[in-house]
Amino acid sequence: MLKITAVLLALSATAFAQTPTITAVVNASNYGPPLCPGLLATIYGSNFGTVAANVSVSVGGKPAYVGSPVLATQILVEIPFEASTGPTTLTVNVGGVASAPFNITLNAVSPYFLVQNASGGGLASVYEGSTPVTLTAPAHPLDTVTTYAVGLGPTTPPTATGLATATNSLSPLPTLTVGGVAANVAF
Repeated sequence: MLKITAVLLALSATAFAQTPTITAVVNASNYGPPLCPGLLATIYGSNFGTVAANVSVSVGGKPAYVGSPVLATQILVEIPFEASTGPTTLTVNVGGVASAPFNITLNAVSPYFLVQNASGGGLASVYEGSTPVTLTAPAHPLDTVTTYAVGLGPTTPPTATGLATATNSLSPLPTLTVGGVAANVAF
């Protein structure tokens, strides 16, 4: 009798599990639609639960890396480097219950500089040493400045999904111009 009760409880929990629903997938840095493989994305919706171990996400059938924490209405994921560019779908699975596929488009790259505020827009976050470069404290020719960007595309050799790109010291360096003049990119 105890076994039957346990089985019924397990079945009833599955039967009452709510289907996850996706309402939007955006670039986690600028809250916009340009997405590409390797980019951190935020998935908005409902019924995602709050336990990262119970959540899986796939993009074009390839597993994405699920960040933590997972919120009931929001998930942070790394779009798999292995995902193909072009139109595809993203699916969220929570405890064995899958969402409807959500249509997205992946570009080869989706470059975006991190910005000085949390709005996703405005001046790029650029530093000379530890001092922020601003309109009132600009950088000068030959200054060494630091900034960070996301969405620069695949690395050589390939970086595995869920692994920090910084651990791949052979990643190709992007080209960068400032006022139309080529800048020397160090890392």
